[in-house]
Amino acid sequence: MDTTGLMVGDWVITLDNVLKKVTRRDFEDNDFERYFPIPLTLEILERNGFEIYKQDFTSNTVYKFGSLDYMEYEEYHKYFNIGCMKTYKHFGREITYIHSLMRIRYVHELQHALKLCGIDKTIEP
Repeated sequence: MDTTGLMVGDWVITLDNVLKKVTRRDFEDNDFERYFPIPLTLEILERNGFEIYKQDFTSNTVYKFGSLDYMEYEEYHKYFNIGCMKTYKHFGREITYIHSLMRIRYVHELQHALKLCGIDKTIEP
């Protein structure tokens, strides 16, 4: 696994199919070829408190969590978009505008995105 995207506290899976949190010692040993990223799933999101929020104009599932506005599961490509959702009135109609910030496929990427958004949330795979 490429170590440039990992930080202490990130969840990975080992060759032996064991879930493991990355520690400082892992960086000292430089033993990352035995680790693989954990794919982010809808079940992991729901287990960690993300709530479903559906939109009328899309068949994709949209999640909300705390101050995180928007997280959409893109069914076709199997990734999550994380971003901001803004609703405003336009000629008497409510319009929802979505600004996608990043694509997420793995648990450790979600951990990083939440930290960047200032959300102190421990994600359990």
